[in-house]
Amino acid sequence: MGRKKLWVAQRVREFEIFRGRRIAAWRGTEMALRERGVDGKPQFEDAHVPLLQLSVIHVIFDNDSVVEIGTYQDDDEFGLCSWVTEEQLADGLDGIFRTRELAELPCGIVSNVGLGLNDRGNIADLTLTFEDGREILLVAGEVYEDWGSLRFCRDDESVLVFSPPSDAELVDWN
Repeated sequence: MGRKKLWVAQRVREFEIFRGRRIAAWRGTEMALRERGVDGKPQFEDAHVPLLQLSVIHVIFDNDSVVEIGTYQDDDEFGLCSWVTEEQLADGLDGIFRTRELAELPCGIVSNVGLGLNDRGNIADLTLTFEDGREILLVAGEVYEDWGSLRFCRDDESVLVFSPPSDAELVDWN
């Protein structure tokens, strides 16, 4: 097995630790969809965009342990990765970034962890299924503002969050 495959296999095992654990809360550093909305301030929500765009997301388990999910770079594309952290995301960001509790995301015991690899063998997405049947999908990707419209790209440096996962089908991926 090549070095990259071994490295990705380790990242897969790190995501597998979610299975059977209770997620108590989510917190993330969100990146605006548009640098300037109608009010001239960064626009974080859009009724036509069914996702959150985060630079990092913290998963807080019921024992107060925290796992950070972000991305890793492999040449010209990115994949998802996670690591245990002692740090909490700090408040006080401004501009196109804000850190906040993500109370809209499902919590509870994770019953299943599904990982998808892209053509180059990078972790492209993560689906977490909870005991009550709710699901969440995290995708390595990015939302680009292009003269007022938005472009949605996979295998990029942000973490895109869809809840429910079927919302990812509503996005016109480039």
